[in-house]
Amino acid sequence: MFCLTLVLIFGLTKGISQDFNIEIVSPTSYQITGNTLHLEVRITASVEIVSAHAVVANDSVRLQFSPGSGSFKGQLALSDMAEDTLTAIITVIDPYKNVETKEIAFIYDNKPVITVIAPENNTITGPIFNIKATCVEHNGGQCNITECIEWF
Repeated sequence: MFCLTLVLIFGLTKGISQDFNIEIVSPTSYQITGNTLHLEVRITASVEIVSAHAVVANDSVRLQFSPGSGSFKGQLALSDMAEDTLTAIITVIDPYKNVETKEIAFIYDNKPVITVIAPENNTITGPIFNIKATCVEHNGGQCNITECIEWF
């Protein structure tokens, strides 16, 4: 009778169904990010979370609980990946091995390097002057500069 009771208790707890609510705080949907993806996830569950991690392509990071914010946080280096629209998959596991996942798409794109050639710094000009600049993408490719003039 004693062994049977233990089996029943184990059977009842192992299959407990839990509801998770995963809220991805960062990145936001289709947010543009550079070489480091900053992840922040809030998880609401009726039991303690055993594991929370994020996967992008073939790289993963374990998200650590931050008591100050009440969320799980982590960073993932993207520099070895191609610049593109990528997906982060967040996976959460509870003590009963229940698993919940949530995905979010973001854009990995480093800012281009813009170098102003003319006018040189501290140059006095008239009301009309030419601006000359170069633009190079992070991957070495050329980029286009469109005209945009703002007066302050």
